[in-house]
Amino acid sequence: MLRKNWREAADARPKVRVAIVGTGLAGLATAYLLQQDKQARFDVTLFEQAETLALDAASVTLRNTKSGVRERVNIPPRSVTRGYYPNLTRMYDYLRIPLRSVRYTFLYAEIQATKTQAGPRPPQSTDPMAGAYFAFEKLHKPVLSRQLSGSWLWQLWQSIYIAACYVWFLASCFLVEPRITKKTNASESLQAYLQRIRVPLRFIDHHLLPVLGAICTCSHEQLLDFPASDVVNFMTRSSLQKTYMTDGVHDLQSRLVKGVKDIRLQAQVRKLERVGNGVSIQWDQHRDGSGSFPEEVFDRVVLAVTPNAAAKIFSPASYALSSIPTASIEATVLDPSYKRIYVEERGQAPVAKLFSKHNHPQLMAFRTHFSDLGGAQTEAWNYLPSGAICRTSPFPYALEEGKVLHRARFTRTLRTVASRSIVESVVGRSRSAGNETTASEKMWVSGKDNVWVTGSWCWDGMVLLEGCVVSAMRVADEFGVAVPWRDEWE
Repeated sequence: MLRKNWREAADARPKVRVAIVGTGLAGLATAYLLQQDKQARFDVTLFEQAETLALDAASVTLRNTKSGVRERVNIPPRSVTRGYYPNLTRMYDYLRIPLRSVRYTFLYAEIQATKTQAGPRPPQSTDPMAGAYFAFEKLHKPVLSRQLSGSWLWQLWQSIYIAACYVWFLASCFLVEPRITKKTNASESLQAYLQRIRVPLRFIDHHLLPVLGAICTCSHEQLLDFPASDVVNFMTRSSLQKTYMTDGVHDLQSRLVKGVKDIRLQAQVRKLERVGNGVSIQWDQHRDGSGSFPEEVFDRVVLAVTPNAAAKIFSPASYALSSIPTASIEATVLDPSYKRIYVEERGQAPVAKLFSKHNHPQLMAFRTHFSDLGGAQTEAWNYLPSGAICRTSPFPYALEEGKVLHRARFTRTLRTVASRSIVESVVGRSRSAGNETTASEKMWVSGKDNVWVTGSWCWDGMVLLEGCVVSAMRVADEFGVAVPWRDEWE
């Protein structure tokens, strides 16, 4: 009875109106946490410019007409380890969404050099062994094959060399901390760190950067500008860990959005502006076709979008966030047979689940394009059980070897030593000394003007899913809302 009376009293109080712009993982996780507030203080509104919620919008269900295999493909692909994604995996456990282990065999391949890095690439062979020069399942289990370049003796020697280099690099990650400048809190770059720990150049160019470049979907040159602390933390927390996939993210999306009554789709936010004690939102309502720009005032706003998008719609944040680099990436699903596989479902609740049993084997190829100009870029080719290929690439293709079943484009936030310092200042975790302190105080920070930011880029780490959950939890903390999966774990 007391609990019922307390709930009725909470419902009678005026609620804080919170608008969340963006419905990826960061936005939906923030919405979920606010909906779980024990005092029921928040009334949440979601804004999404697309026709459906963004988290699962690009995923598709495939069907192989020959084998009958039906498979849900997450776009972009999502795989995690418990070591580097502790908060994400705890959230999955709390929501009772299963994680299934997957056993990858990794192929490293070199694509014929191009004269320029700009423009669409020519079509590439869908044969997984095309250009392959190394393969392994685990560090202690290299794959020796006649289809790989070099003799058996050369492959064996190469495996020993790579294992030694990897052990050296991993040991350095545990024993040699990246240098941090005390005055500015700036980390040394990955390039400077690799030079300092004396990792062989061939191992860096042909083995380390390809896998990291595929994870971050950026060029090797951009990757070398990353803060060394990002990569070191990733290696120490994810090495020797099991890799997991989920049965699709639609279940996660459905559970996170449960209870949110005000969801505005096809509503592209154009401008945020501080008005008194609230924030005015102006948006373009595509759904009614009128071309009107409605406005509404909310008490608080959470921007769960990329930094360039946040800078565009909220001018006080533009100075800081517009200098954070971003890049376009493309995820493509191919049918190498041209006719065996078709898309059964797009952008709706899936009937099929990921074709994945515990410890199910999958093939992942890291294909590196080396340019005559000295640059290099790696893309990931995931060979799926249905026979399709999911390719994630930092550059587009003009033509394909295989039928294009699905294509989606995303914006990836990049990390640099400078952007790390900006993010740390924006989320309020660092303040420099002297004149730089004054500059930092003038910079907009998350929470100022009743506007917060959240996303995969809003934490001190690689721009991956863990950042979405960590930043959503930070917003919940600042709103005075308990995080159930953290409290349950503690």
